Amino acid sequence: MKEQEKKNLNQSNESLSNVSTIDLSRRDFLKASAVVAAAMSVGMNIPEELVQKAEAGEKGWRWDKAVCRFCGTGCGIMIAVKNDRIVAVKGDPKAPVNKGLNCIKGYFTAKIMYGADRLTKPLLRVNEKGEFDKRGKFKPVSWKKAYEVMAQQFKKAYNELGPEGVAIFGSGQYTIMEGYAAAKLMKAGFRSNNIDPNARHCMASAVVGFIQTYGIDEPPGCYDDIELTDTIFVWGSNMAEMHPILWARVTDRKLSDPDRVKVVVLSTFRHRTMDLADIDIVFRPQTDLAIMNYIAREIVYNHPEAIDWDFVKNHCVFTTGPMDTGYGMRHPNEAKKLGYSANGKKSFRFRSSSFKCLWLQKR
Repeated sequence: MKEQEKKNLNQSNESLSNVSTIDLSRRDFLKASAVVAAAMSVGMNIPEELVQKAEAGEKGWRWDKAVCRFCGTGCGIMIAVKNDRIVAVKGDPKAPVNKGLNCIKGYFTAKIMYGADRLTKPLLRVNEKGEFDKRGKFKPVSWKKAYEVMAQQFKKAYNELGPEGVAIFGSGQYTIMEGYAAAKLMKAGFRSNNIDPNARHCMASAVVGFIQTYGIDEPPGCYDDIELTDTIFVWGSNMAEMHPILWARVTDRKLSDPDRVKVVVLSTFRHRTMDLADIDIVFRPQTDLAIMNYIAREIVYNHPEAIDWDFVKNHCVFTTGPMDTGYGMRHPNEAKKLGYSANGKKSFRFRSSSFKCLWLQKR
């Protein structure tokens, strides 16, 4: 920890030591809890008096582990419950993804439990007689009736259409255990392959690319690579605002060795992630294929020494696909209307404060 940070923590400790546990206000309690959490996360010794004050403010609380459900990063959080209500949320220091950190979305995890418009009872479409009707209006019903109608309609569809007539649409925030149970229920229980999570829909095109490129339907590598790499490309993502926890790890890696670690950000618009970038590129939508082609050609023709040829020979297979994606998958006559020459060449120019290139497609 930096000296200034230690000094700030010590000053906080001194200011809080003047507050008795009896007179502990909400503001003082929050300060005490924050100092304790910060000190624990960096391995500092915590004054016993400060620990006692934090514990006094948390009297009657029960802390349990949970997974943040706002995005798919996988952060671990701690939830405090008192009188059957969530009273506090904090990052889990033992979670390998966020390491005790929490972003604004994570801190608001409890808010979604008590929103004024949150459903607390099942709603069922019913007719004037209170019977289930797909064209009826939503009305609150008991949990018993909701389950009875659900079971009846499910059996009806299953008996008429068989295993392929039913499906489950899951969540991108499934825990491993929940996803396993859902898959077993559908495949082993109902003998159906019709199980789809939200994650498949948002990643469908990426998954196809991963399978064709790497032979597996997920990105290679893991979060730990952030602390090991010296070059980070952020392509089409605004990590600073969309995935603040991962961006905190990227920022920490960059600032730990600013001269060696480089961050390159490519996007169709300027955003906060570019504040840390050594190179930032703003390109027109649907033109970044030209940048990819340029980078690939630059490496192959001008920096072949950077290629691990043993890996390429042993693990890479190059094939020609049915479509010429570099040509835009257009009929030659249509290509000419868009500015391509007779031999298929067209120039693209990309500009940024520190990057310029000119690339000719279909050389």
